[in-house]
Amino acid sequence: MPCTRRPKTPTTDRHLARVIFNRASAKGWLFVEWLLLLWQVRLSPVALLKKIIPSVGLSLVLFTVIQGVAIFCWHWMCLLIQLGVLLLVLWRFVDIFLSNLSITFTSKEPANPIRTVIYSMVAYVQIGLSYAFFFVAWLPKADGTPAGGFEAILFSFGVLATSGIGHETFCVALPLAIGLVVSEAVLGLFFVVIILAQVAAWAQLSRRGAG
Repeated sequence: MPCTRRPKTPTTDRHLARVIFNRASAKGWLFVEWLLLLWQVRLSPVALLKKIIPSVGLSLVLFTVIQGVAIFCWHWMCLLIQLGVLLLVLWRFVDIFLSNLSITFTSKEPANPIRTVIYSMVAYVQIGLSYAFFFVAWLPKADGTPAGGFEAILFSFGVLATSGIGHETFCVALPLAIGLVVSEAVLGLFFVVIILAQVAAWAQLSRRGAG
């Protein structure tokens, strides 16, 4: 009886086997998802505010107001208040990305998808306001004078929308300015992808539920 050679396993099958049976990698990413969910329900400033303000919408409005006040009143604040506002804005800025990553890829099925998408759009606006605050706090204008609130907001949303509006206002040749502008453009685009993923996944889920 002739000896038959065992057919080779296709490359794709070997790859799938590595993905499925690589338990260490799976456990690691499950731990990351657990951390994202923990942040969303325990460590997020919105989650903590819910103990005082039941409405998530009011919490988002409160953070937006704080950001606006910080942008226009930064130069008149004392050092201690500046430090507190800076930490609060940074906390919310990090929360925007971690919470929306958790909603999109971990919890996946919110109680009200339309409401969550609207809140995500509000968070997108807060990203622009956060960077406007960073521009006011850390960057001088091209002529060396402190930046104004409207100028910073115009420049920030110009970078966020990749339109370039207001680029002549700030001295963008500084290393810090380059880092802020590049990070805002990249993170803004990444956040748009998150929102699109939410909308696409929930729309598909609705169609499957309707049969």
